[in-house]
Amino acid sequence: MNQAEPVITKYGVLNGRDAIYLDEISFSNGTDNTHIKGEFSLSLCSKSAKEKWLPYELTFERVLVIKVTELDTWESQQNWYNKSSFDLIKNSEWLSKLSGKKTQEHKHFIMLTYDDVIEVICESFLLEYGEPYS
Repeated sequence: MNQAEPVITKYGVLNGRDAIYLDEISFSNGTDNTHIKGEFSLSLCSKSAKEKWLPYELTFERVLVIKVTELDTWESQQNWYNKSSFDLIKNSEWLSKLSGKKTQEHKHFIMLTYDDVIEVICESFLLEYGEPYS
């Protein structure tokens, strides 16, 4: 059974529809990486900050599957709830059904942005931050 666990960032837990903005998503052919760029709303992070916005770059590494769904469509299909705007899904039903190149290292992540939901099965991720600003 899917169990959501918040991903803890440098600024704590991201929570709320406006917490994550997606500006760009790209795929690296040959490395199996997915790159995402955007901004976090620091007012919706669990650790307080005086600035309002934080640019980020997120790379999901060794991706097996990625699915992008419009947020309202995704919510209407769910029978369970996320804990935050960026969660690790433990006991993932989706991951358990995969075969092929799946390893013990693969994990299921869900990232809820303002407009879209990104679901990824990957081995790891790298999250880098820009300079916060107001």
